[in-house]
Amino acid sequence: MNLYTLGQEYREAFFSLAEMDIDEQTIADTLEGLEGELKDKVLAVAKYQQGLVAESKAIKGAVKGMLVRAKALDNKADSFKRYISEAMTATGELKANDEYISLSFRKSVVVEVDADVIDNRWMVEKVSISPDKLAIKKALQDGEEVDGAVLQINHNLQIK
Repeated sequence: MNLYTLGQEYREAFFSLAEMDIDEQTIADTLEGLEGELKDKVLAVAKYQQGLVAESKAIKGAVKGMLVRAKALDNKADSFKRYISEAMTATGELKANDEYISLSFRKSVVVEVDADVIDNRWMVEKVSISPDKLAIKKALQDGEEVDGAVLQINHNLQIK
């Protein structure tokens, strides 16, 4: 039986037993039996949820490790590319190829800018606007009305 059904069954039993002419001990025993099933199911589902959280953390850790390894490989590849470039430039060999690979230099133009010296007419202003949620929360808690914002109280389950 799933958790939803158990919870629903417990509520229904509670209300129907309360309406019947049954002694309090019988009601308590019946509800205790259902409550035990519900508690066991809740704990089992929570343990499964904790397993999912642990697996997610393990995957995230593996991803971090792989990203570090990928970055190291990228750095090593860049280092070899610089090494090849320096060797070819030093010897004057600007082309090399075989049936598998071809090396050559191409001309490119880049602009290097000293932002402290360049005239303002060459500058671009970048602006990012977003709601200040901390200030809005404080204002709402202080009783101020903020159009487009409300305090929402959540009840978050903590599983440790």
